[in-house]
Amino acid sequence: MSEVLDLSSNNPPPYDLAAVARSGVVGVVLKLTEGVDYVNPAFHPAWENAKAANLFRAAYHFARPVNDPHLEALHFLRNLPTLAPGDGVVLDLEDGAGDLSAWALAWVRAVETAVGFLPLCYSYLYFIQAHLSDSALAEYPLWLAAYGPVQPATPAPWKVTTLWQYTQSGACPGIDGNVDRSRTALDVAGLRALGKPSPAPVIPPTYRTAARVALKTAPNHASPIAIDPSRRAVILERGSEVVPVSSTTTAGDLWRGVTIPQTPIHGYILQKDIVEDAV
Repeated sequence: MSEVLDLSSNNPPPYDLAAVARSGVVGVVLKLTEGVDYVNPAFHPAWENAKAANLFRAAYHFARPVNDPHLEALHFLRNLPTLAPGDGVVLDLEDGAGDLSAWALAWVRAVETAVGFLPLCYSYLYFIQAHLSDSALAEYPLWLAAYGPVQPATPAPWKVTTLWQYTQSGACPGIDGNVDRSRTALDVAGLRALGKPSPAPVIPPTYRTAARVALKTAPNHASPIAIDPSRRAVILERGSEVVPVSSTTTAGDLWRGVTIPQTPIHGYILQKDIVEDAV
């Protein structure tokens, strides 16, 4: 099991997050905002230090459901720093009366739309049972607070507990006083998979040669012909696949640096010898 800390306004800064990481903790969830006007002054230094310590990091909003959920979401988003891939966001909902499912869904959906991934929902066992009933909430990963030595069954409407906060009086090197500690079956990579996705890799298009052509080692007619690992000259038959990676003009001719897919072979051919349409 991995362990994560929750650092709120109750934890006096500064934090030595390098010491936290050395202790074996894999992540920190940091309070950013509350209601419609509060911003945690300790958040930004800790946020940067968490990255430097290679910890999973997430920012959370403490909800005050007497306010409009969209206004609270806007307050959170206005103060949220630019997220790096793997950074998470959390709604902390543990205050209020009546069925708060619609309020919670309005907040998480507004934030999801803005950040492009699912926020986590944090609450405690009895609050969930009394105030959160809509099955749509189960789409958002649950961070459950239930203090004690044994993790309880996941409360409806959720089916899975992603993180379990098992104590509010833990200790950790680098943090003064008591600190909330949580357990999860996820490792750092698994936690980061809950956060902002990494951008999809840019895959350059593949083209075909328009004629039989020799692959040159430099962008000019007089350069030697490239050789393959078997020391043979690379002659590309018409229709051979190439991936253009660069271009340069020499003596009025436009040359394209190309690679041969699934091989280490690379070199130069004239642009006129490449079919314009991608494969």
